[in-house]
Amino acid sequence: MFGAFACGPPGPRDVVPEPQTPRADADAGAAPSNDVTAGSEGYAYVARLPHGAIGLVGTKQLRLEEASALVDRLAGELEACAARKEAQGTLSQGAASLVVVANANGTAAVSDLKLAPGGPVAADALECLVAPARAMAFPVTTSTALRALAIEATWNPIGHARSATDAGRPQLDH
Repeated sequence: MFGAFACGPPGPRDVVPEPQTPRADADAGAAPSNDVTAGSEGYAYVARLPHGAIGLVGTKQLRLEEASALVDRLAGELEACAARKEAQGTLSQGAASLVVVANANGTAAVSDLKLAPGGPVAADALECLVAPARAMAFPVTTSTALRALAIEATWNPIGHARSATDAGRPQLDH
């Protein structure tokens, strides 16, 4: 069922580069689609947060404006959760990639979840990223086409932020 989503994460990255110009994919001669994919080295959109960043890897049947708004909402949830967990002293340094899929009524589900190793990373990802992603409301539509967005996220305590060139940066397992 999900094989139709061709713009899933190309491979895990733990550093969110500057966004590249998004492009809409459409087959020659076919009707234009609403799909957006990032360039080979970048993201279609990036939401930067004090505790990390979320990069939009690509979408299926969503315009960039719709997908960006969803990423911004998810980024707000991630930031609030990360700030709360940092205040409690329980925020890990982590990274995740996932695909959020919506049905026609806008209900979301999470697919293709990949996490940096470690129990604390998994706990943070589930609480601060996966749960809010599943609670997101996509725009309601009458179309039965699969709608989805693929994202990659990183987070860490502000007091322990590291350079992207540090050897200890989180790595996603393949």
